[in-house]
Amino acid sequence: MTKNNLFMVGGAKGVGKTRLPLEGLTDYITGEILSQNRNLVLDTHYARYSDKEEPNKQFRRGLEPEDLERLLEKFNIFPCLVEVPLCELEQRRKNDPKKRVINMKFCIATNWDEKLHDYLVKLNSIYKKDKIEYVFGSAPFSIFGSAVANLPSVSSEEMEKKIAHLRNNGIKFNYLVNSTIFPDLTIKSNYQKALEYFDWIKRQGVEIITIGNKQLLDFVYHHFPDLKINISIAMGIKKIEEINELRKKYPNIERVTLHHTLNRNKAALIKHIKNAHCKGKLKPIKIEILANEICLYNCPRMKEHYAVLSKITQGNQAKSGKVWEWCGKKRAANVNEFLGACWIRPEDVQLYEDLGVDYIKIAGRRESTKNLKLRVQAYMNRRYNGNVMDLFMSEFWPESKPPFIDNQKLDGYVGKILDGKKPKLNISYKWKYGKPKK
Repeated sequence: MTKNNLFMVGGAKGVGKTRLPLEGLTDYITGEILSQNRNLVLDTHYARYSDKEEPNKQFRRGLEPEDLERLLEKFNIFPCLVEVPLCELEQRRKNDPKKRVINMKFCIATNWDEKLHDYLVKLNSIYKKDKIEYVFGSAPFSIFGSAVANLPSVSSEEMEKKIAHLRNNGIKFNYLVNSTIFPDLTIKSNYQKALEYFDWIKRQGVEIITIGNKQLLDFVYHHFPDLKINISIAMGIKKIEEINELRKKYPNIERVTLHHTLNRNKAALIKHIKNAHCKGKLKPIKIEILANEICLYNCPRMKEHYAVLSKITQGNQAKSGKVWEWCGKKRAANVNEFLGACWIRPEDVQLYEDLGVDYIKIAGRRESTKNLKLRVQAYMNRRYNGNVMDLFMSEFWPESKPPFIDNQKLDGYVGKILDGKKPKLNISYKWKYGKPKK
């Protein structure tokens, strides 16, 4: 007798298939299959278990062994196992609203104002899906410096109290040591200052530190290997090979803040997310992107700018004005340059959440508490009615005079770019605060 073929197609654990629970049901289904005189594809439950999760279980079947024996009398059975990579399963679960607890996690800049910190704690009690998980900041000056100058003055004692206050209220702290210039540690006094600085950081119990150059990565790994590291956006990571090379060398890397331009490159961003989340030879890490900066796309002077800021925050003589003036004038001369920047509005958060981004960073460490409150609430609310420029530092424009652009007029713009389209949009704007001088 010529047998028909029965292809039993199953899915990996976690994609929704369950064992049939009712007594006698599998016998009924087997009888129904046997009544068919044709080739069949059976959607069954051949679920492969992870060796790590359940090493002693390889398969679980929706049909019992005796049912399969009956079917073998009439059919050639071909078990077809559909396996889904664990990283993809995790992403599916993350995107499943029934299983997802937190949608998007935010990292918020601090100006060290307690009123701001209390407000962030309050927002976490109001918004149940999105969460402010981290606050980030640094001292205005240090042996290593950071990537933002002219920060509010704050003492070590004040920082200690405020970091502790945040932690006691469920918000973690990310301490920034993200300058791009490494100090000369061959000088004995500098070397001692460096060790003392990181001893102090470690005593604060900060959950992670952000680093902006490879030499500092090496220093921290060899002297403070238990400190968890976030790779700063200042390091300009664009390629998977770049971050993987660092992950191999420094296993204490926990997160990477990707280069601005990846905010507009969907394919590359997805590859980074899958690479970061997959459990393989390298320990999985988290992906963070910066939302509210409007630096020129692939700005040719970005490295120079970071270098100037690094020198200032290390206590060296340097002026940042010329760099600011150059890019500010370019924006003011052609406001449509703004469209080429890699900003993410509150309304665009969902797009990146769906891709699997772990953290969105809201910058503004030298901003007023009023401005920071406005921005954080806008992103937590996923909506902002008003001037889109309220979400960014006014210093991005000459004389700190940004134009007025209705935020709602930009709805759909980022989504089209991520879908590979080239939307044409001429911004309707006005100089509400007066047009800056050329």
